[in-house]
Amino acid sequence: MDIYRVIESTLSKVNGVIHVVGEDKRLTRELKSELEQIMSDMHMMNALIRSHYEGAGSSGQVALEEAWILQLQNLAYDIEDFIDLMGTKPKPVFIRRVVGMAVKLDSRDEQTDKIRTFKKRVEALHKWKQQIPPSTAPGLNNGNSDNNNSNNIGGDDHNSSSSVEPVGMEEPMGDVRELLVHAESQTEQLIRVISIVGRRGLGKTTLADQVYRDHQKDSQGREFDFRAWVPPPPSGNSNSSPSASARDLLKGILMQVKDDNKVAEEDAADLRPILKSYLENKRYMIVIDDIRKAEVWLDMKSAFPKGETSSVIITTTDVQSVATACSSGGYVYKLRDLERYSDEILTNCGGLPLAIISVARFLKLQGKNNLERQCKQLACHGMLGKHLTAPGNHEAFKKLQSVLVESYEGLPSYAYECDLKTCLLSMSMFPRDSDINRKSLARRWIAEGLVPNSEQNDLTALAVFHTLIDGSIIEPSPAKDQQVPSLKPWMKRCRVHGVMLEFLINKSISKNFASPRTKGNFLSAQTSRCSIRWLSLDSTGSKNVSSEDLRSVRSLNMVGCKRPLDLGKCKHLRLLDLDKCTGVNLQVLKSICKLVLIKYLNLRGTDVSVLPQEMEKLCHLEMLDVRDAKMDPVIKLPLEVILLPRLAYLFGKFELPDHIKDEAAEKIGRQMHTLAGFVISNSTINGGPAMAADSGGPASSNQRWATTIKRKVIGASSRKDKILLLSGGTGSTNNSNDSICITTAAGAAGADNTSKSHGFQYILHHMKQLKKVKIWWRSRNEGEAPSEQLTEALVSFLQERFSLSDGLESLSLHFENQCMDFLDKLKLKERSSITLESIKLHGKLSKLPGFITEAAALPSLQEVHLSLTGLCSKDLLVLKRLSYLKYLKIVEDSKEFGDDSLDVGNDDFRSLKGLFVQAKKLPQVNITREAMKYLTTLQLICDDVQGFCASNIANFKNLDQVVLKSSLQDAKKDEWKAKTKDHSNRPRLEFLLANEKHGVE
Repeated sequence: MDIYRVIESTLSKVNGVIHVVGEDKRLTRELKSELEQIMSDMHMMNALIRSHYEGAGSSGQVALEEAWILQLQNLAYDIEDFIDLMGTKPKPVFIRRVVGMAVKLDSRDEQTDKIRTFKKRVEALHKWKQQIPPSTAPGLNNGNSDNNNSNNIGGDDHNSSSSVEPVGMEEPMGDVRELLVHAESQTEQLIRVISIVGRRGLGKTTLADQVYRDHQKDSQGREFDFRAWVPPPPSGNSNSSPSASARDLLKGILMQVKDDNKVAEEDAADLRPILKSYLENKRYMIVIDDIRKAEVWLDMKSAFPKGETSSVIITTTDVQSVATACSSGGYVYKLRDLERYSDEILTNCGGLPLAIISVARFLKLQGKNNLERQCKQLACHGMLGKHLTAPGNHEAFKKLQSVLVESYEGLPSYAYECDLKTCLLSMSMFPRDSDINRKSLARRWIAEGLVPNSEQNDLTALAVFHTLIDGSIIEPSPAKDQQVPSLKPWMKRCRVHGVMLEFLINKSISKNFASPRTKGNFLSAQTSRCSIRWLSLDSTGSKNVSSEDLRSVRSLNMVGCKRPLDLGKCKHLRLLDLDKCTGVNLQVLKSICKLVLIKYLNLRGTDVSVLPQEMEKLCHLEMLDVRDAKMDPVIKLPLEVILLPRLAYLFGKFELPDHIKDEAAEKIGRQMHTLAGFVISNSTINGGPAMAADSGGPASSNQRWATTIKRKVIGASSRKDKILLLSGGTGSTNNSNDSICITTAAGAAGADNTSKSHGFQYILHHMKQLKKVKIWWRSRNEGEAPSEQLTEALVSFLQERFSLSDGLESLSLHFENQCMDFLDKLKLKERSSITLESIKLHGKLSKLPGFITEAAALPSLQEVHLSLTGLCSKDLLVLKRLSYLKYLKIVEDSKEFGDDSLDVGNDDFRSLKGLFVQAKKLPQVNITREAMKYLTTLQLICDDVQGFCASNIANFKNLDQVVLKSSLQDAKKDEWKAKTKDHSNRPRLEFLLANEKHGVE
């Protein structure tokens, strides 16, 4: 659990309260002393917690220690909630304070009592900790747990693999055998390595063991001179240094090669030349099981001679980057899940062979009388996880449990200054088979405080995500299940596979981290007296949720719920996700506006139709998502929203506010990072109905608001008070320089009622730190085209941002079937200062804009999306000169697009990793052998792919994924299946039922 982080956050806030107490003469020195004592005691206990997690390793926690930690965590959350709420209350004026003191209603007395209560709870926990015997506190015994002397608890050790029946291994065994033949036939001077990679429990060791046992001779029938199998180190040594691990593995190989169990204790540097001398000019087959760090392989690689013999090395790992490092110049075989079955039990197993075996063994032992009841239980969501987390679980699940525990406990507790285990536990909040967006997940972690609050918190959150993906703990979403397949699937969306989700749900419950509800009931009874902090509800889970359940909730996840809860009770809420919920009316939104601590608010896919002005109270809000609104995709954005002092991410299709006065505009978006999705029209520049505002027209209400706020600002006593009035804040700005901080606003729409002097460009001008922008064109009348005045304003804005050293990084323009040739007016003045990384254009073009082709030498431009431009394929071939381009997406619907012939040479698309083409017909593509050698993802969503020869993929050595349209003829599908099977990297082939309206994402 991330108790260490929670207490650190709480201590920093207690320290701030002590400073305030010192300035208030009404409060006694005794109270300040008590606060300081709380800090001292909690600092001491946090040191014990840090020792606990760093020293305990995977040995687990005894019940007493676990209960103590849960109570301390509960106390830390209560203190943090108290301080955060106290900071949102406005400081009363002098007269009100005098009256309050006269009638004994001074709130400070209540606060004093609360702090003293906290002090007593801290003291009680401190005494409790001292009563815990040292032998039951695994974090305090210097790591000398029984586990240090135990055998490897992972599911892939060689000794046990022979007793595990291969399940669904026929095809993988055939694939690896074919790779062995292919590897042995090569004549290049290299080390031939086949890396088998996949998450724990898939059967990597079982597969390698079976191949090892069957492969007694090379492909020419000659016996190997040496054969060796090296098991993974004992689990107690799993965290040893790469050098020590390499030494142990080299010794293991050398003992089998020499047939001598006596190998002196030597360093890896001494062992490498000895082993190399034995293997020189010999045929050998070596299996190294469960390599966990790339540095281990790099430290032992030179021990294996390069030669023209038929020698081969097989490695297994659950870390993608390790497999890539081991098989540099070799082969990576990705072991995949078994096919999903319709049965609920097998669905919960997530295609994991070890899980299927465990369930089968368990049911076999139940007997006929008990079989039906057990089947029903295992089919329930979350019930399988009970067997995987409970101590003393059934014998049939022990091996599977050990595999999952090792995956979970193997995560570093404080990498990137945050707890990866807690970040992983938070993913138990998502329903099964949810496609979790990478950036949304990162923003959730930041809002929930799971990632430390700093300038680099977004990078930290993404690093955590990539660590979980790389370790095969979470997995990329299949392209076939995505409405719009991503060029970067492993980077954009992910899933938690069935068994791991079952494990995480029950682990979260046992640690009082999350409380999932399904069909109106908790998945597990609440055994602790701790309050519910994280609550997840499915479409039926909102039934029978009491006010007591919501009293202390900090994160509430509701997906597809039809009846909203009484959200006004959730006064401590930081995150609220109402994805695809119905009944989100104005009354519900106004109750949400009372949740002053909320940081993350997801209203995506709801029936929200208007945002109330009361949102000005959400002074802590960092992310607001109103995309895909069911009632009206375009929502008018109140000025109060863009004045929110901490708004960081704003997504949706909005009409920008009109009649913004200068004094308010100066506070808009000083730190705006992303504005992705606002609509412009000719009236955005030329005025419109807004001109009638003086006579009580549509904008008159905004005028009255502007007059009121102007009077308040003029009467404010200080600059800070003025900022608070303009931002709608009621308390401190919590900002040392009193600045308004809006980092991201993705989705704003320029409306009819914007005055001539204050169009969209006026608002964007004040967003000096804008990095990402998305703009839609909206015509007011059929056949209306963008006016010259509008396009000039847009070009002027873009030109300004391109000229900044910290300018735009991503530009997305969606102009439907309108001409976008005005973009050719954009000029790049100083290439060295251009920061543009991504361009997405949807609309007609007579040629590619010059600023794209001029960017050929710019290392920043990495992604280009072109949709329905009307350009022929030869017009687009100029993109091959973009040396640093990594991802290219082209969507065209004209028949002429496929009539040309394209030549792609060795120097073209030198950095391309992902290629997506959606068209009726592909042009004839001639590719040289060394072209696009870094390509990993090839997606051809076309009715006719004859122009691209399937045999070309053999040149793409790093190819990992091929996606084709499912409507292709069977003969063509069979051809691609054969070519992907023959490919040395075995890329996965997926057939997609394509959405005809891809466009720009």
